[in-house]
Amino acid sequence: IALLDQGGVDRLENGDFQSGADRWHFSSPFNHLPWHIKNVWLEVLFNQGWVGLLLFSALIASTTIRLSRRLLHTDVTATALLTSLLGLLVVGAFDSILDAPRLVLMVTLAMATSVIVCQRPTRHRSTTATPPGEVAAPVPQATYVATAPSRLRPVHVQAPIAATGFKGKSWRASALHVLVLAVLVAVLTRLPIVPYNVRELLNPYHPVAAPVLLAIAVFWVFGFPAWSVRWLAAGRSRFVALPPAIVLYGLVGWVSLRYAVLPESIHDVVGSPVLGWPWDTEIMARLTTLLSTIGTPLMAGALLVTALNAERVGSTPVWLALFVALLFPVQYAVIVTWAGTDNLTELMASNASIGAFALLFLYVLVVATVGSMVAALRHRGGRTRIAIAAASLALSLPLGYLLLRSGTEPVVIKQGQVFSAMQFLFSTDRTQYASGVNLLARFAVFHVLFVGMVAWTQSVFWLPMADKRPTGKKADDGRANHQEKPAS
Repeated sequence: IALLDQGGVDRLENGDFQSGADRWHFSSPFNHLPWHIKNVWLEVLFNQGWVGLLLFSALIASTTIRLSRRLLHTDVTATALLTSLLGLLVVGAFDSILDAPRLVLMVTLAMATSVIVCQRPTRHRSTTATPPGEVAAPVPQATYVATAPSRLRPVHVQAPIAATGFKGKSWRASALHVLVLAVLVAVLTRLPIVPYNVRELLNPYHPVAAPVLLAIAVFWVFGFPAWSVRWLAAGRSRFVALPPAIVLYGLVGWVSLRYAVLPESIHDVVGSPVLGWPWDTEIMARLTTLLSTIGTPLMAGALLVTALNAERVGSTPVWLALFVALLFPVQYAVIVTWAGTDNLTELMASNASIGAFALLFLYVLVVATVGSMVAALRHRGGRTRIAIAAASLALSLPLGYLLLRSGTEPVVIKQGQVFSAMQFLFSTDRTQYASGVNLLARFAVFHVLFVGMVAWTQSVFWLPMADKRPTGKKADDGRANHQEKPAS
């Protein structure tokens, strides 16, 4: 195809289509459906690339966090805006919503309005009743100590101190949790209703130590990311410890799993060593990378809940997002491209594409966020937060099923049988694969147990980031002198 001007110059950049569909945009006035992507995230990726998708996701996430904070303060306007945004995203999961200028304008105005709403001051209700006939005293900004009959000097309350470790009582409580989980593991792995790949997990040569080591591994894999990301968010320059924290996380998980399960079980997941590296170095590197794909979404979910609870996070979300973006290609290369076995890749959709890998990553992120919300109720409860956590768990069921089903292979042909990856994961044996309502029920039970496991393990590590109340003698002096302030 050519378009020549008066001078004979072809004005078409790609008239011979040697560069594919570059410089061309196809449309049809009769059948427009084939040209709609029917998913807002893929639509943004197609139009603006990965950079545009990351910026759009950051805009959605920041708006949701801001409005959720206002929702906790019972702001009606924020409730309406957040509901509208979530409704838009639900429709956008199955339809094209940003291909019309009017819809784009409405979405932009809604997000701009949310910024204005979130900048309004929040009204806090006073918890102390004012006696009749008296004027309510203003909220004190500092604690005053009398140094002379007519002179007061302010004493600043001690700055919040981030929780950085466990005390003796916490260690004993953690050991009790591990012991309870070890007993549950020892019992569950012997039940016939449990999938066969779980029953064959424990190392039979260590019948007592294996359940304990596996329980330690579970608490470490699912609980440590919550503590680490909250520790990182408590300091301004602690983000430099993020890469070493991920490496330490993977290595400790590998050590506990190495002696809790048989080596063949680990090889079934990450593959047998093929590079000739000394000792277990190759398996250690593969399993550490695999664990990092679980740890990073768990850290992101815990950080998101920390931000929703209006706790200080600083620039940690930016550094964590950058670290996840840089680590994601390495994780995909080690787990899929350089895989030593097809036991994982054959279960991923579209020949283990990067899109399927990302969908499974998002599923873990959904579970991590809901689990962290439930774990945070240990220190910050209330009917509103409990209701939000319950609603989030209910919404995560269809969303998690959609992500897991889209990210796993629908048709697997192996040993003369045809089944889906979800049937393989949730069936009790290889002769009778669950399907239909039975498969949905098994997924629901697995999903709730997965969220519960994350919440349970993180509740042990979910220490308060700071204690904003004055303690000790200063607190007593502050209360006493605050009562004497009107007389002075």
